Amino acid sequence: MTNSASRVILFNGSKITYSIAGEGSTIVFLHGFLGDSSIWESSSKRLTEKDFQVLGIDLPGHGKSAILQKPLTMELMAEVVKKVLDENHILEATFIGHSMGGYVTLAFAEKHSKYINGLCLFHSTALADDIQKKSDRNRTIALMQKNTTSFIKGAIPFLFAAKNTSKLKPEIQSLVEIAMKGNVEGYLQCLEAMRDRPGREYILEKANFPVHFIIGKYDPVVPWETLQRQSKLAKANSVTILDCGHMGFIEEPEKCLESILNFAKNCHEQINSYHFDTPIGTQ
Repeated sequence: MTNSASRVILFNGSKITYSIAGEGSTIVFLHGFLGDSSIWESSSKRLTEKDFQVLGIDLPGHGKSAILQKPLTMELMAEVVKKVLDENHILEATFIGHSMGGYVTLAFAEKHSKYINGLCLFHSTALADDIQKKSDRNRTIALMQKNTTSFIKGAIPFLFAAKNTSKLKPEIQSLVEIAMKGNVEGYLQCLEAMRDRPGREYILEKANFPVHFIIGKYDPVVPWETLQRQSKLAKANSVTILDCGHMGFIEEPEKCLESILNFAKNCHEQINSYHFDTPIGTQ
């Protein structure tokens, strides 16, 4: 992240890298599969100028973070996030989870909801993988094992709306380069963890903090219709629908930033109204 301090902690003996910048209410960014915390650089700089502290974590096997022991789960990655928060004495934050980062955020909310003053699912879903999606994950695992470079170069452009792939070639290439820096074994573990994660729609139903959805009309990964239905489960909800695919922070950067900023401000103002004293827990 721009002008931020890069730090390292150990989690069960594995190095976890994160970046933190700014002062004020905290926003936690959790990236998606094949990404790392650097994807939030532009947003981080702008948000720190608006008096927010911004924390971005390289999830296990991504960026400069090492892999964890098997089996990797969303719950285990949520504990990584918890340790980073504790290391920095952060007791409350607005969480922005992109794709896989949203799955981690929901797992975090299940056990550590008192730390959350707002939760944004950014091109992400509370649903578990269905049979077809599980099959797709298994096929992805096989493709990555066969030729990781070829898979990454083909997978990342697919995440964008077709109309944006030509004009955003430099940005797509940058994402490919970020993905190539990660750990292949870590990626395979994450694919298995995403495939096997439970559904967590009940988190949305029980949440006493604001829930926000950023949705791409042309998202090839998470159909926008299913997210609109999920958004109605939360008592305090808001939705931003973008004219893009799965990568709104690149395809519609200004609208995404405005959406995140407005949501974070709202969460900060309502800190005393939305708070859990006990974990949401399991169903």
